[in-house]
Amino acid sequence: MKTYYRLRDYYADGTTIELEKFYVVKETPCGVWVKSQYAPPWYSYEDLKKHHYLKWVHNTTTKKHCYPTLKEAIDSFKKRKIRQASILNSQLRQVQTVLDGAKIWENAEISDFKASFLQCSTSGEEISLYCGIEYDKDVEAI
Repeated sequence: MKTYYRLRDYYADGTTIELEKFYVVKETPCGVWVKSQYAPPWYSYEDLKKHHYLKWVHNTTTKKHCYPTLKEAIDSFKKRKIRQASILNSQLRQVQTVLDGAKIWENAEISDFKASFLQCSTSGEEISLYCGIEYDKDVEAI
């Protein structure tokens, strides 16, 4: 039985990287149907499909759920983690910008606000802070 591979990580008592194996159940000219190593072995093909244990893996796509070689699975895992790190870094920069912008409001009084948006610039990024009212004083970058 052909085996396909996928690496995944999870965080329980620390970071764990797991190699998950998938076994080919059915081959077609376009790709393969695979089942996870965790699928009940007594399930028929129809039961596996009904209970969503089967995954379709196309032969020609570059992004697949699992790969026929361990090297390809490792490369895919690294690409997914690089992409995840990029997204999380972007979200962290956005949060830091908002926190820096919120420092402007620390000593503000309600009478200092008048319309609907506060626009300020912190560390070169323009942000709009919505609070239902607008800060009336001149706002400088922190």
